[in-house]
Amino acid sequence: MARWPILAIGLTTVSLAFAAQDPAQLEPFRTEVNYIRVDMYPTADGKPVTDLHPDEIEILDEGVRQKIDRFEYVRVRGARSQEVRREPAAVAEMREAAQDIRTRLFVLFLDTGHVDWGASLNVRSPLIQGLNQMIGGDDLVAVMTPGMQ
Repeated sequence: MARWPILAIGLTTVSLAFAAQDPAQLEPFRTEVNYIRVDMYPTADGKPVTDLHPDEIEILDEGVRQKIDRFEYVRVRGARSQEVRREPAAVAEMREAAQDIRTRLFVLFLDTGHVDWGASLNVRSPLIQGLNQMIGGDDLVAVMTPGMQ
């Protein structure tokens, strides 16, 4: 008969130990960023500067100079005619093209729910002009609207 109270106390102690391991008390997941890619478009007098060296560039994070691990000049090719350009025809081809680190990806989000038709007509020409100047022949462009998944 004396074994039952001891067993009951033991089970109560075990159940209290499991209850004490509340998920909120677990150590939070932590991570850190130790590599950031930075693209820059240096110009002087409106013309691209193409002969920079890493020791001529300073990158600061909250006032602290950061080490430049890799440095590469990437030449953005101008626009190509639609006859010469080959658009990806399948999702697999799009993903393959996007894997190239030199390919720039542009996503245009057309917020049809918050921009009225008149305002979109006013910005149409400057937007097209800006895109024609920025987007090169090897860049990928996607257009999204709020209704798309």
